[in-house]
Amino acid sequence: MFGCFRSIGCLVLLIALAVLGWFNRDQLRGVYSRISGDSTAAETTIVRDGGWQPLSNASAERGRRAVESLSRPTGPSFANLTPSEAASYIFLAATKTLPESAEDISATVIDEKLYVRANVALADFGGGKALGP
Repeated sequence: MFGCFRSIGCLVLLIALAVLGWFNRDQLRGVYSRISGDSTAAETTIVRDGGWQPLSNASAERGRRAVESLSRPTGPSFANLTPSEAASYIFLAATKTLPESAEDISATVIDEKLYVRANVALADFGGGKALGP
């Protein structure tokens, strides 16, 4: 009879420890990195430049090189691009979808989304009729 209660008590304790570990997994990951001697995980920092960055051909070239490095058999498994490199590669090099009148093109990342802005002539969107009556 008491063996059953002991088993249930152990199960409840294990579930409680698993839930506690789940909610504290970020702190536990840091502790594990320090104990195991893995310095790369502890030293990794994310730098976010909240400002808008202009698009340029040089940024497009850096973005293209980073993306193409992923296809090499011995290449990296991921590539970090700045907002300017990503947007420049997409709009200037890969698709060339921006109209000729686009000026002051810049990009930023806000809440993990890439935003691109530019000054574009209204005529590229159908003139004044595109805005309505």
